[in-house]
Amino acid sequence: MDGDPFALRPELTAPALWCPACRRGPPAFAVARSVAAYEGGLREAICALKFHRKPAIAEPLGQLLARFAPQEVFHMVDAIVPVPLHQDRFAQRGFNQSELLAKHVATAAAAPCLPDALRRVRQEAAQAELGAVDRWHNVDGAFAPGLRVRGTVLLVDDVFSTGATAAACSRALAEAGAERVVVLTLARAVLRGYHGALLRPPIPHLAAQKQPLPP
Repeated sequence: MDGDPFALRPELTAPALWCPACRRGPPAFAVARSVAAYEGGLREAICALKFHRKPAIAEPLGQLLARFAPQEVFHMVDAIVPVPLHQDRFAQRGFNQSELLAKHVATAAAAPCLPDALRRVRQEAAQAELGAVDRWHNVDGAFAPGLRVRGTVLLVDDVFSTGATAAACSRALAEAGAERVVVLTLARAVLRGYHGALLRPPIPHLAAQKQPLPP
């Protein structure tokens, strides 16, 4: 879904505003919102956190995410779930950046953070190294439920690009019992010249029933 990265108003998520890909096959999450574009100083900070192993950066970034996220999100969620890392990548990096961010969001939302609610069951190729369509194939089946959840789950990650990871995680959360998944990321990769119909593969099992937004 495209649109204002801060807003969570129903009128901004009406079907008439959906991109061609979402109209063809609605994603498994209800809505996705990001604090800012993935560029400039924010991009440098996220890269330093993830690729240069500087977990201390997660604290100000997590506070930024918690402060500038749509506050209405915090009133609707029952649990916060970070996008998990595979155990091999976790061993290499030493931490999961999404979990570090999610803990700050959970504090702001006064909701439990459940890092074990999802499991990454296979180590796929790094998403950043792949083209848009390949990203959807790459994460298909990569996540599985870890714990039972209920109600509305807020899925937290660092960057939203094509939505492939968020959709795969959302399907696994639905299997775990989630009624609705809202995606919140620190940054949104702005794909210049993006046209959703060209980037998402027409794979039937990648689509899920559109989940309604709360009134």
